[in-house]
Amino acid sequence: MEDLIKKFELPFSMKLINKISPNKVVVGMQYNLILAVPVVIIASLIGGLGYIDNSYSDADYGTGVGRIYSFSDLMANWTSVIAFVYIVIAIMGGLANRKTNKIKVNKSKIFVPSAVCAIFTMVVSVSLTFFQPIADALLLYNIPFNDQYKNVYISRILLVLVLFVFLFIMFIPILIENQLMIKRYGSVSKGELAKLRIKSEVKKTSFKQELLDYIETLKTKDLNDDLKAALKEVNVEVDELII
Repeated sequence: MEDLIKKFELPFSMKLINKISPNKVVVGMQYNLILAVPVVIIASLIGGLGYIDNSYSDADYGTGVGRIYSFSDLMANWTSVIAFVYIVIAIMGGLANRKTNKIKVNKSKIFVPSAVCAIFTMVVSVSLTFFQPIADALLLYNIPFNDQYKNVYISRILLVLVLFVFLFIMFIPILIENQLMIKRYGSVSKGELAKLRIKSEVKKTSFKQELLDYIETLKTKDLNDDLKAALKEVNVEVDELII
């Protein structure tokens, strides 16, 4: 969490970055608690009051707690599936880099066949995992809506709803941030440079230092025009970069 604050990837990073201690993770813990506690409360209310008990018995766990555990299982399952989506995207990026060579890496002969097998396996399994609950929800019109099938409706609808909520939380903020930077600065890269300037002011460092640190994380000398212009501004040539 503190690494994200240092990279200005989280709200209020400017106010928190100077409070980070190299020996303690107090800021990261506090930020996690502020994020986690409301989410846990909301999820507990939804699970305990609105979900169904799939695998646990309320008689053993207490009133409503079995439903909370079932809802927690649902959220954990979708979190795992979406994590695999990120892994697939990362592997695809590695394969693409074999052609472009934009990022310098230590190459292995077994990477390409291993990556192809991994992508095929995960794409098939993840696609089926996404498709099955959506198909089940679309087929609800075949099931009569009454007390006998109430739990079927609740489980299928919430299964898809939680999926879209997770996708919204994980992907939409990135798109919104990019659009805001384009609207304010003209492009995403110019927005990133503006963040680096603010970061240098807050941390009381130089723009040159923050720029070079940022480029180092990119692991490539294939820079866009905005970054090249910024390097010229601080009197650094692309060929001088150590990546």
